[in-house]
Amino acid sequence: GCASLALIGGASANHTAITPIPAFSASQLAAVPTNDWVGVHGNTMNQQFSGLTQISSGNVGNLKIAWHTKVFIPTKGKPSFAGSLAEAEPVEYNGTLYMPDAKGNVYALDATTGERLWYYKYKTPKGFSSLLQTSRGVALGDGQVFMAETDAHVIGLDQSTGRPKWETTVGNWKTGLTFTAAPTYVDNMVIVGESGGDSGGRCQVVALNANTGK
Repeated sequence: GCASLALIGGASANHTAITPIPAFSASQLAAVPTNDWVGVHGNTMNQQFSGLTQISSGNVGNLKIAWHTKVFIPTKGKPSFAGSLAEAEPVEYNGTLYMPDAKGNVYALDATTGERLWYYKYKTPKGFSSLLQTSRGVALGDGQVFMAETDAHVIGLDQSTGRPKWETTVGNWKTGLTFTAAPTYVDNMVIVGESGGDSGGRCQVVALNANTGK
């Protein structure tokens, strides 16, 4: 993983506000992405393909780093980057990037400047092993950012503030159950599969109501 994030591309208008995330339809989520990248692999088809054509084999050599930032939670005194690896692919909607780090903290960043707009600080349960911690992305839908945490619960965060709107415990991390995959949002559901085979847990796939977490 890497604790830094860079954006390659040109400049656009200054970021003024976080645009509300719509309740995407299934067809919107499955379409080839162009202006936005609302799934960790671009769309629910996991094609990892962009329909944009501005970058080509003829001009790719002219790309430059637009900005560079580090992913960390602010602390009193000198900032600490301990454990703040980032294995997740960011998602983006209308100029705002959303991504977690390996410790389960979630960030909203201005895609033009790299400015941090908000962050959600994950509270590790007492006794939870940091060796289990990694995260590979978040999902977007209906004004929320959805995060599947490594201690087997799922959270719906308000996209404008990063504050939790709901939180649902899905399994017991003490029995080896955890989340490392990015969730998927579709049809007002948050769908995600638990990990646990390496720790003796019996895994499952769950679908939660995107508005309530039920």
